[in-house]
Amino acid sequence: LNSTGILNSTAVNSTGILNSTEPVILPNATESWKFDKVVNGSRFIGDVHIEEANSSLILDGEGYLSNDGNSTNTKNLSITAWVNPDYEGGSAEFTIISKEKSFALTINNNLAPQHIAKFAVFDGIKWHSVESAAKIGDDWSHIAATFNGTTLSIYTNGTLSNVKSVETISMNLKGQLEIKTIETANSTSDVIVGASLENHRTVNEVTKQFHGEIKEIDIFSVFLSAQQVAE
Repeated sequence: LNSTGILNSTAVNSTGILNSTEPVILPNATESWKFDKVVNGSRFIGDVHIEEANSSLILDGEGYLSNDGNSTNTKNLSITAWVNPDYEGGSAEFTIISKEKSFALTINNNLAPQHIAKFAVFDGIKWHSVESAAKIGDDWSHIAATFNGTTLSIYTNGTLSNVKSVETISMNLKGQLEIKTIETANSTSDVIVGASLENHRTVNEVTKQFHGEIKEIDIFSVFLSAQQVAE
């Protein structure tokens, strides 16, 4: 850290000398939940508690947080969160944060492969997903997921765990092949922390409810670099 508290990234030049480079700058989050107070626009539904000392959301698989949603049609999306799952109970799959027919960040409980994180985005036709190579333990872990229209990436505890290409190849009017990026589907559904919510005309189905603790969730409308995720 330099005198201003900003982390400087470094690189080794051709002579083997370590050089300082530009500082790692973190963008402002589009949405953020710290759980040290009630978040504006958020509603607690079911059995939900806040641990003030730890600024965490405590969930027992019977409740979740709902936040007024906005359109999330984007080619760039990043989500970061601290999680402490309790694998002794709850659903087969735990949702950290989701938005109906747009995106979902989840952890497998007893669903195979067990205790891995999964990040998925919906393009309006189908879901694209990437799973972490590393397992998420039953203690505090940091999970980050990024999407830029062609690549899905997932990080565990600041380290890149897996990457998946989601780009498609199509033929243009000239008969030439070109790479086509995708976007998340345009959705005005609420953002849900601790569960997945699906609207079925007259009823909302709540599934994949989280069991454990969640804290410090951030959503960014930019594609975070590996250095930014580590910071």
